[in-house]
Amino acid sequence: MKQLLNNIQTRLKTEIPTLFVDEDWGQLDYFMPAAPVKYPCALIHVGNIRYQTLGHKLQHGVATVVITVADVKFTNTSSNAPLLQKQQAWKVYDTILAVYQALQGWTQATPSAFGPLTRTQMVRRKNDDGIGLFDLYFEAAIRDDSAMQPRDIQKPITIEIQGPEFIPFDE
Repeated sequence: MKQLLNNIQTRLKTEIPTLFVDEDWGQLDYFMPAAPVKYPCALIHVGNIRYQTLGHKLQHGVATVVITVADVKFTNTSSNAPLLQKQQAWKVYDTILAVYQALQGWTQATPSAFGPLTRTQMVRRKNDDGIGLFDLYFEAAIRDDSAMQPRDIQKPITIEIQGPEFIPFDE
C-alpha cells in the first residue's frame, strides 16, 4: 500500500507541479479552518482493498484509492458575477480534470504491483468554510506476494525451442 501511495503522489507532483500532494490523514476534516495544506491540494488515501487468495500465499485485490481535491473559493459564481470571478471560483474543476488526466489508465512503466487506475466516481462534499471539496475514486488491481517465503517465489525460466534445421531440397 505504501508503494501505491508513493507512486500516485509522485505521478501527481510530476504531472501537476503546482499541486500540493499529501497522504490524507484528516487535514481537511479535523484542522479547519487552518488545515496544514496549501491550495489547491490533492490528498490521497486507500479507502479499501477487496482481496482474493490465489494460493501459495499470493493474493489479488482491487484497491479503491480516494483522491480528495480541494481549493479555496473566494469569489462569486452567480449569473451576475463577472466572468473572471467565475473562472477563479471554478478553478477547482480544472484541478479535478488535471488529476483525472494524470491518473486515468496510468500505472508504473516498470513491472508493477498494481494495474492501471480507473476512475469509478466523483463525490462532492459539502462544507461551510468556503473550501471546494471533491473525492475522486479510482480502482486498481493489485498483487500481493509479500507473505510468500523466498523459496516460494518462483523465478521465471526461459525455454528455448529449437526447430529442425533447414535442409534445402535438391532439384
